[in-house]
Amino acid sequence: MHKMIQNCINDVWLKRKEEICIKKLMIRRKEPKMKKKILISIIMVMSIIMNAGVETYAYNFNGQTVPYPNNVKIYIYASASPWAGTIYTYAQKWNECNEITITSGTTTDSVILFYGDYNTSNGTYGICVSVNSSKSNITFYNAFTQTSSAWRNETVVHEVGHALGLAHCNSADNAVSVMRASGFNNQAKPLSDDKAGISAKY
Repeated sequence: MHKMIQNCINDVWLKRKEEICIKKLMIRRKEPKMKKKILISIIMVMSIIMNAGVETYAYNFNGQTVPYPNNVKIYIYASASPWAGTIYTYAQKWNECNEITITSGTTTDSVILFYGDYNTSNGTYGICVSVNSSKSNITFYNAFTQTSSAWRNETVVHEVGHALGLAHCNSADNAVSVMRASGFNNQAKPLSDDKAGISAKY
């Protein structure tokens, strides 16, 4: 009888010991998974910290390249009056880029030529057309004369941007570029994405 009780006690002990071992094994198997999750979390946090405050750019180019970016000559034809002063002032806003210096030139040495076709109403403020890969003609239409001064000024900056080699930006970057395909930022100057594009190009 005593032996029988002892055997039962031994069986219970062995069973309990086996359960403890199984639990330990399960815990050990779970540990690598938990460590992996912690490692992934740390990597994600580090990535967020490293990228915080880093601005990405998405400027686009159009094939135009002025030959001497530090000496970009422009000429304003009489047809562009009475907005010649506005055109010259806001074309020079690109001088805010370290790589660009825009100055007045002649019909022969200028690479950006301005025209006014103010009697044409086509729903367009202005357009930049390449003469060749380094020379452009910019023409302003009736809508240019009828809009607000803020939009007129921004239109000049925008069209000169095309002449310097910038295409329209992606719509997601409208807030950081004067080269948006439509609408206005009410900031008549090259913005951060524009400056990054000019820097990358020149």
